[in-house]
Amino acid sequence: MHIWQDRIAPSSGLVPIRRRQTVGLLFAFFALLASRYFLAPTSHAQRGSPIQFQMPVHTRNLSGTVSSDDAGMDGIAGVDVKECTRDWKNCQTLAHTDENGRFSCPAIDGGTHSILFQKSGYIPLGFPVIIDPRAKSGFQVRLDPSN
Repeated sequence: MHIWQDRIAPSSGLVPIRRRQTVGLLFAFFALLASRYFLAPTSHAQRGSPIQFQMPVHTRNLSGTVSSDDAGMDGIAGVDVKECTRDWKNCQTLAHTDENGRFSCPAIDGGTHSILFQKSGYIPLGFPVIIDPRAKSGFQVRLDPSN
């Protein structure tokens, strides 16, 4: 067994890759893989309304608040909370935020769901939500104005 550090193992003829380089390459590979899996806005982008995506959220239930920098400390009322197919082509409205920007979808099953937050005047935001009974309840969503 060879110990690979900064030397070439004479019997193998292979050039070793340093441990730090290996970790960096693996991180870059998995980041690219995750971006292709989670960040694939096809249908909404084709319709002319780009979607911002973020990494998955782990939560006990699908509830929380939606706000924006331009709304100040208040939440945004009337945001559509939609569950979409994995390819983001078909969406069904689950709820709307109330006058304080709060939403709740208690009837959603466990597992991974593609959730889209959308309101006229704001850039739509979509991401996977993983319903996990061990996670904390609720989360906050921040929408950016479209102009």
